[in-house]
Amino acid sequence: RNIAKEKAEKLFDDMQSFANYAFNKSHAAAYALVGYYTAYLKCYYPTEFMAAIMNSFRFNIAAAAWYINCCGSMGIKILPPDVNKSRAKFAPEGENAIRIGLSVLKNVGEGSVQDMTDERDEHGEYKSFEDFLVRCAKTDVKRNMLESFVLASALDWTGINRASMIATIRTEFEKLTGSNNRQVEGQLSLFEMNDDSSVAGPSIRIAHFDEYPDAVKLQHEKDIVGIYLSGHPLSAYSKYVDRFSTFTMLDLKEYSDQGRMASLNDDKTVVMSGIVMSKKLRTTKNKTSMCVLAVEDMFGQYEAVLFGRILDEYLRIVEPNEAYLLVGKRRVRGEDSFSLSVDEIIKMPASDEAANEIEKKANVSAALATRNRFVKSDIPQKPAKQFSNPQGGQNRQAFNGLKILFDGKTTDSKYRRLLNLLCYFHGNLPVDIEFVSDGSVVRVDPVCYVSSDPEVIGIIRDFVGEGNIVI
Repeated sequence: RNIAKEKAEKLFDDMQSFANYAFNKSHAAAYALVGYYTAYLKCYYPTEFMAAIMNSFRFNIAAAAWYINCCGSMGIKILPPDVNKSRAKFAPEGENAIRIGLSVLKNVGEGSVQDMTDERDEHGEYKSFEDFLVRCAKTDVKRNMLESFVLASALDWTGINRASMIATIRTEFEKLTGSNNRQVEGQLSLFEMNDDSSVAGPSIRIAHFDEYPDAVKLQHEKDIVGIYLSGHPLSAYSKYVDRFSTFTMLDLKEYSDQGRMASLNDDKTVVMSGIVMSKKLRTTKNKTSMCVLAVEDMFGQYEAVLFGRILDEYLRIVEPNEAYLLVGKRRVRGEDSFSLSVDEIIKMPASDEAANEIEKKANVSAALATRNRFVKSDIPQKPAKQFSNPQGGQNRQAFNGLKILFDGKTTDSKYRRLLNLLCYFHGNLPVDIEFVSDGSVVRVDPVCYVSSDPEVIGIIRDFVGEGNIVI
């Protein structure tokens, strides 16, 4: 480039000096050491490792929710809170399970949990709901804490439904605590002294009410624990969520982990699913109205924004705790705040007939055509021996790139892992994926093009199988 040797060498030396300062070797070595430690622990002690990770987020359960979802794919079961088994924090239970800690729950403090578990350790597990209430009345546990235990499923083992337990706590617990206080102070009344029943200790009257509806139980769990325990409201619509969602909070997490959040600010139309948690009216800098929806899919919560005509059309229709499909443009505010600019809101279909009608909508079908950032390749393919030729006829042009045969769907977790693998080994070699199910071929986004290094190709071959890759 016609740069003098002396200037080029000085420029290189300056860059090298800056590199030594910007990320020095001791700094890099420390990160590498911690990286090896955590990789070793996650490999050989995955249950303990994930429990420790979630404990670091126990006061921000929304952040811990992503790691809770990760446990499922690792074969680790997340067990609900239990007053007989939980400690204050997340704790391993056996080799492949983690029990949610009681201090994670709303209105529950670690000190009070310690009082309760000390009572349990000293006098044995709680034998019944009545036994639990009577013994807790002697500790520093408050009424709102007991209600949180019930609504978070920590007392489901008693066999009494949650609505009845809540009613009983509200009518009986204060009587128990008052009785204990009077006994401590030696203030028994004349009637209590003559009542033989007091000798046997306090007892309670169990109220009997119909159980809360499933939707109410799930909402209570979400409010108290921060996650759904008995199931997820979207689970009932899983078939339609898989069919229509082209972008999820799991996809967002992958973009964030790869440092590619800025690339989401592309105004691409996507279909997202979710339960509307709340809706808030706000005023923009231009003094116009807008509505911000807090929406949650199976993997996390996101923001959906309505303006102008869209706001007027859907504001009164959209209700909290209902399931919807949201069609809109994905955007990023600031450095890492994802937002969906809504174009249309569709009630989650309850039948295949309704789903078929939704699929006919122009904006929905357009988004489905680019599901997971891929489009069908219009470049003629020259299949390898073990690949099918969906186009038929003679092969007109060779494909200069990497071709992978994939036995699965774009919604499979292994497919997402494959994309992550390709992104990690980013290079200039184009990649096409042929799906066994229907013979269709997709060309991956250029960000998933890979290096042609033989070692990289070997790693990809190990992942997809010897017979499922060809250059």
